[in-house]
Order: sequence, then C-alpha cells, then structure tokens
Amino acid sequence: MATGAGIRLTPTPMTRLLRRSFLVALAAALALPFAPARAQLTIEIVGGAGTAIPIAIVPFDGEGGFPLGISGIVSADLERYLVQSLGVSPSRVTRIVNGVDVALFEPSPPTRLPDDFPFLNETLFIVGSVGRLQEVKNQTMLAQAFIRLLEMAPTLRSRLRLVIVGEGPLRQRVVDVLRRGNARDLVWLPGARNDVQEIMRALDVFVLPSLAEGISNTILEAMSSGLPVVATRIGGNAELVDEGRSGVLVSVTDVDEMARAMLNYATSPRVAREHGMCGRARAERLFSLDAMVAKYAALYESLLRGDRRMHGRIGSSTAEASSGGC
Repeated sequence: MATGAGIRLTPTPMTRLLRRSFLVALAAALALPFAPARAQLTIEIVGGAGTAIPIAIVPFDGEGGFPLGISGIVSADLERYLVQSLGVSPSRVTRIVNGVDVALFEPSPPTRLPDDFPFLNETLFIVGSVGRLQEVKNQTMLAQAFIRLLEMAPTLRSRLRLVIVGEGPLRQRVVDVLRRGNARDLVWLPGARNDVQEIMRALDVFVLPSLAEGISNTILEAMSSGLPVVATRIGGNAELVDEGRSGVLVSVTDVDEMARAMLNYATSPRVAREHGMCGRARAERLFSLDAMVAKYAALYESLLRGDRRMHGRIGSSTAEASSGGC
C-alpha cells in the first residue's frame, strides 16, 4: 500500500457507490464496540493521497451491537466467508454486485477511435484487455497465449492483433515476452487511458487473465460493450460470464486453453457476435447501474421498515446471474 494508506471507519447516514469488498468482516468487528445505536458504518480503503474508496456498508441494530445486515458485498467468495467462516447468518447478508454504465459502454460502431489507435483495418480481429499491469492481473499469460495463438494459426497472423490497456510494473515483462515471441509489432500497449469505452468498441473479444478477482468491473464493461469474454475461472468471473453463452472460462495457468478460446472466436465471428450480444443483455438485465441502485433502495427501505426478512433476497445472487438465457 502507498505511504499513509490504511483503513478508515466512518459512521455516515448515506452510502456511496461501492468498489471493493475485502477486509469488511475485520473492519466491522473492530468497529462494533464503538458503533452508536442505529448507526450505519461506511468502511473505506484510504490511499496515500487521501482518497477514500468505500467498500461496504454495515448497518447496526438498535443496541449498537450486532449488524442488522452487511450490504455492499460484491463477491460470492466474501459472502461465503462471512457466512461459513465467521458465522454471520445468511439472512443478515445482502450481496449487491457492482453496476456498469450501460449507456457509456455500449456496442455501437467505433465512430470515434482515439487518434493514436493503430489497428484501423476492418478485416482485423482484435483481442483486448484492460487492467493495471501487475502480477495479479497476469498479462504475461495473455501475451504468451497470444503468441501461442499465432503458432496455432499462422495463416491468421495478418489479421490478429492484441491491445493491452493499462500501466504498471509488469509492462516491461509483457514487452519482453512479446519480443521473444516475435509478436511485438502486432500489439498495442497504450498505457493508462481515459477513453476505455471507445477502445472497447474497436475490440472483437475481451480477455481477462487475472490470478484473482472479485466482481470485475472490466468484465462488466466488456459485456456492456457487446464483447464475448474469455476469462480465468477464478473469483467472481464465473458469476459474470455465462459460459458457452456470453464467453468462455479457462484454467488460470493454461496458456493453450486461453489460446484455443481466442482462436475459436477468431474463426467463428458469428459465435463471437452472439456471445457478445448475450453478454450485453446480461449486463442490462443484471448488472446495470439502475439495477444496482434499485437493490440498494430496496435494502434501505427494508432497514427503515425493520424487516430483517428482506436480507439476502435483494442482491443479485449467483443463481439469478447463472439462470438460463441471456
């Protein structure tokens, strides 16, 4: 963590949009003795520059002692940890996943590509990924899989391109892998960008090779952009990607499996489009900002009514997200 980073516990009357879901249980347990009656505790991760990212909201009961519910839990992994390891009653846990701006990330034609976007030929098949270049995001695996893809289908070399958006300490290692594989000239690494939604519209498939994830905002953005998703089978990825309908999940260390998944989309553009549109439909139905806000509103209304039975039935569940159809 950056110098001066830490955890801040702040009693507040209102929630904000939530972005992370770790350390919730520990922070809530530490705060229990200090919580006033009917308090609502906002748990935030505080960066070295003083910026704060809220990660959970914990409403307490009238005695100021035990949580009425723990909301803002975005990952099923954390939900299971709270229930199975810490013994929190499932009826007191509400999981509400992140929401994506489906109006900003939409599958419209890329009419306004960045001036420096290098792959303008419409016959190209462009694989893309977005994320900080660091170990946990595992972009070296994506670079290796792209090289393996070129080896599997050398006749497609003139069409295949790779875009990796993001900056971080792994950048040089990714570049070295691509150079050793004679693929550096086929890859664009533009660094951190503020026009990700425009770049997404130019892609044909989105790949997330992470070693660990909660509920990935970039997968949600890719789905909303109408892209099929190839992602590692870890964390919350399986909650977002409807395997065989909106994307493919691969083993976290299997370079060949990732390469084959990309190849299947490159050689089956109709399937890629169908999976992308299915992902878009899922994003609109389950993961939009409107859907997220509606679930928070339902949670607050249930708390104001004192209706504890509502807990656990408001958030987007794994069963809901994996139900049949798009």
